[in-house]
Amino acid sequence: MAHKLIIYVVHNHATEYSHLLDYYEFPRGELVTFTFHISNLGNEYFNGILKEVTAKFGSTPLGDISVINNSPLIKIPSLAPQEDRIIYNITLMMSPEGQGWLYCMIEADDKKEIQYYRAINSPSMQQWHIGVMVVNKEQLRIIKLLENINNKIKY
Repeated sequence: MAHKLIIYVVHNHATEYSHLLDYYEFPRGELVTFTFHISNLGNEYFNGILKEVTAKFGSTPLGDISVINNSPLIKIPSLAPQEDRIIYNITLMMSPEGQGWLYCMIEADDKKEIQYYRAINSPSMQQWHIGVMVVNKEQLRIIKLLENINNKIKY
């Protein structure tokens, strides 16, 4: 029987533009620390290794512009059923603009298959990943200035 793991990523990145952005949107050129959490959905203990965390940014038909491979090989301490734990932090420079992806690869000590989930009721995945968006900071500044002007206009 396959292991069932939820992996989710949180960040505490906040800027003056946060109210203009969705949770996984970030201004170009800013550092963001992502914290990877793992939760055991299975009925038995999970033991394994975090083999790889990869970030890909700026995908084009010719390939990825920026790829950060980080192969930490970190032992994941025994995880009880329904237990949740932080397994990794990575700080990335958000660049270039456009769609990006975070990937995470875990291997079970017993070599059983792992079904990855993003949330309890989400479909399972063979490889865990999540999309991020890097946006143009200058355009955010223009929107912020327009907001300020709009707030000062008296109707």
